[in-house]
Amino acid sequence: MEHIPLRHAPGPASLEAIAALPKKKVTSEMFGSDGKAECSICMAEVNKDEEITELYCCHWFHSQCIGKWLSSHNACPHCRRAI
Repeated sequence: MEHIPLRHAPGPASLEAIAALPKKKVTSEMFGSDGKAECSICMAEVNKDEEITELYCCHWFHSQCIGKWLSSHNACPHCRRAI
């Protein structure tokens, strides 16, 4: 399958916007029915009280994972809402 670049894709998020995103600790309410939670970028399990970054759309990720994503995209990887 040929890769066709998107002409109107948003560019990277600014460093200031990334730094301003709220950090929070993982709570048991964030776990699924199986009692687990994972960063959907790297697919690694997250533990209670681990620090994550939450976007304004309420989707959350490891800070390092979302930082890398936002260095080339200006939107949530789940819902595509701009940050």
